[in-house]
Amino acid sequence: MPARNPGPGKAKHGFRGYRRVLAVGAHPDDIELGCGGSLCIAQRAGLELHAAVLSRCEDESPRKNPNLRGNEFLRACGVTGAKPHVFRMPNRELPENRREVMNIMESLQEGVSPDLVFIPFLDDPHQDHSTVAQAAIRTFRRNETVLQYEILRHGSHSFAAIRVSSRPAPTSTRSHFGAWLGREERSQGMHMRRDSSSTRCSGNPLCRGEQGF
Repeated sequence: MPARNPGPGKAKHGFRGYRRVLAVGAHPDDIELGCGGSLCIAQRAGLELHAAVLSRCEDESPRKNPNLRGNEFLRACGVTGAKPHVFRMPNRELPENRREVMNIMESLQEGVSPDLVFIPFLDDPHQDHSTVAQAAIRTFRRNETVLQYEILRHGSHSFAAIRVSSRPAPTSTRSHFGAWLGREERSQGMHMRRDSSSTRCSGNPLCRGEQGF
C-alpha cells in the first residue's frame, strides 16, 4: 500500500512515509547518545515515537538510588518525546539471555507496530549492544525500515545503516547536530554519567551535516 502524504512538515525533515518510530537500546543513555537528535527531528515531524531499553543498569546506580539510570532514561524521553518502554534484564548479561531478548523484541513488534526502527550497531564491541542488534534484525523483517545507530564514544566505528524493506529510508538528517543540538544535549544531559568523550563525532556523517541515510 502506498505511503500516505504526511504533510510538508514530515517531508521537510526526511521522514516522509513513516508514522511510527521505535528506538531500541540495551541500556539507559544508549538511545540518546546514538540517535537522540534523529528522534527529536522525528518528534518535530509529528511522528509517534517509542524508545525501549532492556536493562535499568541498577548495578551501576548508587545503592541508595538503584533507579537512578532508569529515571534518567525516563527524563530523557520527556525531552525527545518518545514513549518509554523499560525492561529489567541483567546488565552485561544479555548474550546469556538471548531468548528473553527475542521475546521482548517480538512483544515490541506486536505492541508498537513500528515502520522505522533504530537499533545499535551490529558490530558494536559491547556484548549487550550487539545482542540487541542481532535480535532486532531477526525480529523486524516484515516491512520495517531498520537503521543502525552508533553510540558516539572513543573508538567508535563509523555510522552504518541497513534496510530490510524496499521502502526508502529517511533522506536527510542535517539537523541532527544542528538546529536540534540544544534539545539533544538536554536529553543527553539527563544522564549524569555521560563521559565527555561521548560527543566525539569522528567518521560519523550525521555529525558533519551530511546525508547519513
